Formats: sequence, structure tokens, C-alpha cells
Amino acid sequence: MTNPKLDLSRGFAGNAGRGLPAVLRSALVAVYELHSRDRPADAGRVARLLGISPSEAARALLALDDRGLLWAERCRLTMAGLSVAARLSAARASRSRAA
Repeated sequence: MTNPKLDLSRGFAGNAGRGLPAVLRSALVAVYELHSRDRPADAGRVARLLGISPSEAARALLALDDRGLLWAERCRLTMAGLSVAARLSAARASRSRAA
């Protein structure tokens, strides 16, 4: 039986998170960008980056955990989460350069 958290057939990695609500995509990229700058990620830092409350950020992190994209307890991306976050971050950077 397939682990539903790791079932990539739902399209998260292949579609760069298109199946995710905007707040979850933003939270995923925030965690990715914090870690890429060697900064620890937690709900408070994610909340500050996104301009949302810490409780909203915590809920977003738990939702990402439920989808197998993040280990909420350690606030670390899974391999699937890293793949999606890297693609989302690159797409955002590309859009910023084009603007």
C-alpha cells in the first residue's frame, strides 16, 4: 500500500505545487528560503516573512506536514517538499526578473 503522504501522483512535485493553496505554497517557499540562508525556520519566522499570524503559519506548516512536504516537528523540508519549493522559488525568481 502506498503511503498517502508520499504519493507524488497527486501532482505536488511534478506541478510545482499547483495543487496547494497559495498560503501553503508561500509557507513552503519561506521555509526553503530560510534554510537556503542558513537560518532556522519556525512558525514565527515564517509568519513574519509572510505577514500572517504565528498560529496561521503553524497551521500552514502542519498542513504541509500532512501532505508529506515538511516535517513540522523539525520544520524541515522532505525531499518532495524540497523539490516543490525549489521549483516554486525558481518560478518566482523568473517572474520577478521578467517584470
